[in-house]
Amino acid sequence: MNIRNSKRLMKHTYKKSRDHKYVPIMFAGGTGVGKSSVVDETADELRQEMDLPDFRSINYRLSQKEQGDIVGMPYDEEMLPCPYCIENGHSDDEHSEKILHPKRRLMEHIAKTHNSKITISTYETTMDIIRKKYSHLIQLRTAFAPPIDLPTSGHGILHLDELNRATKQVRDAVFELVWERKLGKYLLPDGWIIICSVNPPSEKYMVYELDGAMIARFCHIRFIPDAEEWHSYAAKKQLYDPVRQFVHEYPQFLGVEIIQLPYEPIYCPRTLEMMAYLLEGLPEDLVYEVTAGCIGTEAATAYMSLINSKERPIPADKILNDFEKVKPQVKEYANKSNNRADLLRVSIDDIIVLLGKIEKIKETQLHNLHKFIKEIPKDLAVGFLKLMIYSESSNVQEHFRQLAADREFREFLQKEFKNIGMEQIEDNDE
Repeated sequence: MNIRNSKRLMKHTYKKSRDHKYVPIMFAGGTGVGKSSVVDETADELRQEMDLPDFRSINYRLSQKEQGDIVGMPYDEEMLPCPYCIENGHSDDEHSEKILHPKRRLMEHIAKTHNSKITISTYETTMDIIRKKYSHLIQLRTAFAPPIDLPTSGHGILHLDELNRATKQVRDAVFELVWERKLGKYLLPDGWIIICSVNPPSEKYMVYELDGAMIARFCHIRFIPDAEEWHSYAAKKQLYDPVRQFVHEYPQFLGVEIIQLPYEPIYCPRTLEMMAYLLEGLPEDLVYEVTAGCIGTEAATAYMSLINSKERPIPADKILNDFEKVKPQVKEYANKSNNRADLLRVSIDDIIVLLGKIEKIKETQLHNLHKFIKEIPKDLAVGFLKLMIYSESSNVQEHFRQLAADREFREFLQKEFKNIGMEQIEDNDE
């Protein structure tokens, strides 16, 4: 992916994160090709485009960090009881004397819970009471002070550079931050996303292998600037003309090599969820690279083949509300020669979700469900009925009871499915 498209992807990723659809991106590229610069430029552009004056980028070069630089240095934190809770019974908890607060937060608790105005005198009085009367309740615990350069507010991109050149201890520390957005008690603010970068394994770079758990936490993108982008950059920077002419005549010396990812992305539920987040609203020309970056080239090829097909899952609302209109399509998918059970299964899952949102189902919708179940392959129909019977949604279970209360549908169940699910309902006909 070249510079222009890498910027487009980062901007798309940031905007998706604002909807709580967060996906970390990892760029793999050679040294000196501009990975850090592109992150900085993207931050500058997002600051303008999204009207966020505090938007910035932080570059964390992990190869130069130690574990303490990431998780923070340990210190003893004093935990103090609240004398107001103990003496005045303002707490609803009968064991209020056991409730301890970090020293820096105790006065906030007193102001909020006991409506006390905090002054120097109040603070000194409170500490004096605690030290004299309740010293036996004071505890010490080990806490970690987060690094001062990790963001605590605002908006931006945290760039974790040279991840596969960092020590194992640093990589392990980063592991939690990348996906769960936290380190111990430190939380990455909602306005921030994480971008990582690595160098490809070769004779040029001393790198460490990333394990599968780390790989499955990223969408992996090959970062390969093209010659035209370098020429534009050189013109803006007004680099020495003979050098620009040299690169124009001999682009092979630019040093931008076609690299392979140092690992194949992993196909699993987490990476599929990441892919779903990123693909929603993504420009079409970026779809294949992003898909391959999430689930690998083989699975991405199969996905592209699927979406380029004219066949699509039948919308759940159409099946439920206007079945006769989509019946020919259902029959076509159910036909053994066509065998699009995959598309029917997607529709079934969507129907279950839709049924869960409906409190009072219409008679016509129940009849349409009956018609749909009759038309689809028997194994899918059994699966569909079990999803309704054992659903966690009380709405879906109630809809099944209403469906099974129909005499015609009962006869159909008895004939085709050996009375499946009938033990779950009462015999309303008797």
